[in-house]
Amino acid sequence: IDIPSDDDNIGNIFEHAANTAFGWAANGTAYMVTTDGFDGCPLLNASCGTNAFTLAYLMRDHFGAAFALSMDQGGSTTMWTSPGGIVSHSGGGARDIFAGLFLAEV
Repeated sequence: IDIPSDDDNIGNIFEHAANTAFGWAANGTAYMVTTDGFDGCPLLNASCGTNAFTLAYLMRDHFGAAFALSMDQGGSTTMWTSPGGIVSHSGGGARDIFAGLFLAEV
């Protein structure tokens, strides 16, 4: 698990909140994971979602991801699945999404 301690967004590394990650295992299986949570949660309250470390360990230890990227954290974390719907906890209202990762069957 390599999370740089000098990251510009150091506060969000430790904050428990909603989080999204993309990872893949050595066998080529890809994983897209979103955890629920909310902004403004006390730093050490794990019932409010995941922080960067717990998300990294979830990806590695539960899903077997050899590599993973943290995509987003906090109220703008959203995952839309078809036909299932949306997994999101926006913290009070809809937010614009400016970047995303999209997978489609062709």
